[in-house]
Amino acid sequence: MGIRFEAFELAVPVVHVVVAQAGGSHDFYPTVFRDHVVLHQLLRFFEALRCLSRSGLADLIHCTCRHARSFAHGLRSAGHTVLNDVVLNQVLVTFGDAERTREVIRRIQQSGTLWCGETVWQGHRAMRISVSSWATTEADVQQSLAAILTLADDEVSD
Repeated sequence: MGIRFEAFELAVPVVHVVVAQAGGSHDFYPTVFRDHVVLHQLLRFFEALRCLSRSGLADLIHCTCRHARSFAHGLRSAGHTVLNDVVLNQVLVTFGDAERTREVIRRIQQSGTLWCGETVWQGHRAMRISVSSWATTEADVQQSLAAILTLADDEVSD
């Protein structure tokens, strides 16, 4: 079973997702994209998947999940609340109340060390850490974690 993505230049971008079934049959799933940027990003993503191969993709997932768990462990060890069960590549953390969490996020974004966004999860204002790059190393995680903890601690002392 394999997947092939075909893009055609039309007035409205369409991607035909071709799923090869066992026995040589094919299922076609045309998907219309009204946004050329989204289509371009999607095609780049699938090209990267094709280049990675199955084992490369498994390594990428394993690595990004391991890095997310490192973030969660470091944040919990410092006394911050990790809201989610970190089973994939995302960590949702709070730094006390909503205002304090927003301020820590602002400082982190302003520092330029890493970028983390704000979200609301199950009624709690949180910072979302998403580990998604194959290039992220454990050293990057530790440097980013140190920056987060320093900026969160600076917030406490203000």
